[in-house]
Amino acid sequence: SLEAFYGKPVSADNRCIIIDNNLISVAIGGLTSYTIPSNVTKIGDWAFENCNKLKSITIHDGVTYIGESAFSNCESLPYVYIPNSVERIGLGAFHNCKSLEKVEINCDYVDNWFKGKTSIKEIVLGNDVLGFGSESTEAFRNCTGLETITIGSSVSRIKYNTFVGCTGLKNIYLMGMTPPIVAVGNFNDKQYVNVVLYVPMGSMDTYRSANTWKNFWDIRELSVTGIEDLVEENAPIIERVGSGVVLANMLGEHFMIYTLNGLIVQNVRNYRGDVIMLDKGVYIIRTRTTNVKFIIE
Repeated sequence: SLEAFYGKPVSADNRCIIIDNNLISVAIGGLTSYTIPSNVTKIGDWAFENCNKLKSITIHDGVTYIGESAFSNCESLPYVYIPNSVERIGLGAFHNCKSLEKVEINCDYVDNWFKGKTSIKEIVLGNDVLGFGSESTEAFRNCTGLETITIGSSVSRIKYNTFVGCTGLKNIYLMGMTPPIVAVGNFNDKQYVNVVLYVPMGSMDTYRSANTWKNFWDIRELSVTGIEDLVEENAPIIERVGSGVVLANMLGEHFMIYTLNGLIVQNVRNYRGDVIMLDKGVYIIRTRTTNVKFIIE
């Protein structure tokens, strides 16, 4: 703990020093999971550096800055969620996060924060993401292990070099009915042949006539059949409660619920076991590790 820091503003859990809503330092010894305190708006430079046992970090909507090398050498961290409130991420914030496989981003603009991270397998750009921060952002350039990209409905343009060098790409999920404009060179001829493009129900013809997207040989509408291909093990336990559902094994987790045409109807952070009310229909739950289809009748 940080009891030795006499006279300093130590958090209630005795884990970190907070000055002017800036998380300055964290006692990393033995730390495997942590939720950023609700009064923190900035995660300071090097705050979690070398916290090599950390496997879960929850960053709440309200944090505006993630400092330089803030999570550098967090070698066990598999997943990061960047909330809508984040405005800036410092250089090397996730340097040497060797186990980082999934990144979910929901802030307005994305920049070069994860460029060259070869461990990342999945990138999710939420529906609050508007675009990329610079003309040639290189946001995910040379993420050679990247297999799946989800692009939210508010992204209208993909800039130069955003996905160049993502040689392991297998699937792209596009949530918008209107195809984003794509700068030339993001995808190559091999990817046009081998990568499967998933688009919202009813938008197939639009994507087939849109520049860049029309080059993909395999374009599929998100449907019940398409979603079944995504289902994995360790699925959430879904319990029906009237016209709603409770996810019995998802307490404290972050997940999103989509309609089959890709619209987000629930974006739940730090789930507390509440009943989630839904209209009749078919839905997909996306968690950190799996995607599951279910029906409300």
